Amino acid sequence: MSVLKSSNGILLDQYECAVAKYELLKEQLQEKKEPDQTPESASECDAFQPLQPLSVHQLSSQTGRFAFLWSLYEEYHYSGLMAATAHIWNSLESPKTSRAEAMAAKLGMRGKGKTALRKFLKQFIDTLDEAMSVIPNIPDLSSYPDFERWNEDCKAIFQQMDSVFGTHASKFEAILNGENPPSVETASEMGALIIGPWAEALRRKTSEGVQKD
Repeated sequence: MSVLKSSNGILLDQYECAVAKYELLKEQLQEKKEPDQTPESASECDAFQPLQPLSVHQLSSQTGRFAFLWSLYEEYHYSGLMAATAHIWNSLESPKTSRAEAMAAKLGMRGKGKTALRKFLKQFIDTLDEAMSVIPNIPDLSSYPDFERWNEDCKAIFQQMDSVFGTHASKFEAILNGENPPSVETASEMGALIIGPWAEALRRKTSEGVQKD
């Protein structure tokens, strides 16, 4: 299972992994077996267990940017702002300061260098927190007549959370990549930046050019 198969569906994947393990354990206990076997669907959950540093995500690819934003919000939240800021800064191609300031400017904020990046990332977390706050909490299993009905309602909640994340993360991912999201009509007053402002992408293009020559 990919860490990020698309811009949404992550929470539902994690939830279904947990359900797979639960159903396996219940079946083994009913059959009086030792709970030492894990089906393929449940073993895939292991991909979500280790807490990886934010710096492992390659920001020069869209998949990497979405995974980075997901990890920041779900796994680190505000405690990851410093590390997330440093990773973006280290990954940016020059001029770093102008690129960072433009990201914040597209959200109507001002700041210089890393301060601008931190404001951009904090706004991302704040925006998602507010959007997620209207989604109902996971219901109590004891209030349901059976596990299946509870499971269906839980899946619907996680699908809603995934949809909210995908909607808002798409906006911030676009800005992160030097693009204008649908809600931003024009570039900042500093002018439009080169799309895909990442040092890694530039190094790859340079390398490919040398090989062709």
